[in-house]
Amino acid sequence: MTTSTPKHGQTVVFSKVPAGSYCSTGVAYRVDRKDNKGAFRFENVERGSATYDQPWAVKSAQWEIAA
Repeated sequence: MTTSTPKHGQTVVFSKVPAGSYCSTGVAYRVDRKDNKGAFRFENVERGSATYDQPWAVKSAQWEIAA
C-alpha cells in the first residue's frame, strides 16, 4: 500500500479514497494524468465512469496497483 501519487496509465485500487472523491474503496481505476500539474482522472475499469480529483486530495489517499 502506498500514499504517493499514482502514475499515468496505472490501474489502482484504493483502500482510502482521495478526500472528497467519488471513487470507492476496493474498485479498480485506471489513472489518466497526461501532465503532472492538472487533475487526476480515475476511470472505473468495470463501468467506464470516471471522476476527477485534485493532486492535493490524491496525496491523502492510500492505494495499491491492481493485479
